[in-house]
Amino acid sequence: MPTLAEQLGAFVAETPFEALPPDVAKQSKLRVLDMIGVSLVAAPLDYATTVLEVARRWGGPAESTVIGHGVKLPAPAAALVNGTLAHGLDFDDTYLPALLHVGSVTVPTALALAEALGRDGRDLVAAIALGEEVDVRLGLATGRGPTGGPALFEQGFQSTVCCGAIAAAAIVARLHRLDTGRTMHAIAVAASTAAGLIESARSGGWIKRAQAGWAAHSGVVAGQLAAAGFTGPATALEGKYGFLHAYTGGRFDPTRAGQGLGDTWHSREIQSKPYPCNHMLQPLVDAARLLREQDGVTPEDVEWIEAGVAARALTTTAEPIEAKLRPATPYAAAFSLPFVTAKALLGGSSLGLHLADFTDETIRDERVLALTAKVRPFADAQVTKDFPDRLGAVVRVHTKFGRALERRVPSTRGSRDFPLTPADLELKFRLNAAYLLPDSQIASVQSFCTTLDSQSDLTLLTRTLAPSRV
Repeated sequence: MPTLAEQLGAFVAETPFEALPPDVAKQSKLRVLDMIGVSLVAAPLDYATTVLEVARRWGGPAESTVIGHGVKLPAPAAALVNGTLAHGLDFDDTYLPALLHVGSVTVPTALALAEALGRDGRDLVAAIALGEEVDVRLGLATGRGPTGGPALFEQGFQSTVCCGAIAAAAIVARLHRLDTGRTMHAIAVAASTAAGLIESARSGGWIKRAQAGWAAHSGVVAGQLAAAGFTGPATALEGKYGFLHAYTGGRFDPTRAGQGLGDTWHSREIQSKPYPCNHMLQPLVDAARLLREQDGVTPEDVEWIEAGVAARALTTTAEPIEAKLRPATPYAAAFSLPFVTAKALLGGSSLGLHLADFTDETIRDERVLALTAKVRPFADAQVTKDFPDRLGAVVRVHTKFGRALERRVPSTRGSRDFPLTPADLELKFRLNAAYLLPDSQIASVQSFCTTLDSQSDLTLLTRTLAPSRV
């Protein structure tokens, strides 16, 4: 029987564009649009320009465009920078069963290689669709840990990096048009070097912002090595000392990654984010908005607030509570359950909350902090039971008048139960792109991405991804 790397290699190398379900292909096009928009917002920020500065020092051929800057770098370096841009604001999509960010790895990888190799839009869409399916299937295969969450996550590993690097290598192999055997080697090389920790999500530091870029860079290098003849073990995924054993503590099921390849598309379950904060906090925004908009709750009414999420979510969003009550940076605020709940009750911008709600000014706003101090996080039993297959939340406001008003959201906006529409994602893109691009370029990028699979020249897109390029 073929190993898992061989099965995935055959899937990536042998699946024609025509075999992609139309909705999966459309999803890939919208993912490109979404990730470009998020990347444009991040482009001028300090952590992003730092990564770009270091990558430029490495030198090398001008192959692939850096979003928002218009400069070209070697493909591995461009993938690193663009992946950092796409993930750095935590505004990228998530595959909840594995707590896995997908598009911030797959899109930067595919854009970098497709531009470097002169591929067309169909090649790009197919590579993203196939790579994302590999990514989420690897996440599924990692199984459940002792407390019911994804095993890889419970071991302290960042699934975005670990699974993403392998998916990125598969994308590179596809765009290099490698055969099944060479694609298997790309996957095996990536699996042998993939790594990443989640401690930064809990304790801080810039590295969390760069982890998707790290995965993209690692995958590009692995894929290019395989294209040049480099080899890896066929058992790199499920072998005795392979990826799944090493990172899950033995709690894995490789059949979940290989079963139904080409027939069942788990990537349909990837959820786009309406709000620029940790995904496990998204349903709290929905619940708080209902209390404000439909129940008429005002900050002046509030005595205290209970905010219930899945038990696993408390580790990164409510601990240590002192830091979460007064987040030190806008990025830390995006991982603060009390702050996000309070800001949503006060009323946010755009689709509910947007980047204007996470600034140096808002995290010092005494009105926001006063309400933040009244939020008491807890693990809700029903939400915990449903997690991670469904991501819900409950917000219960206890008023100064002795009333308790509650809103329970069983599944977050952007999920399969309440999906974001193409119009929602296009609005999100326009709002994000407006931070850097003029209206004419925004319209051009949106039009190109929505017809991506019929485009023959990707430079018509890449040259419009910075304000200095027209």
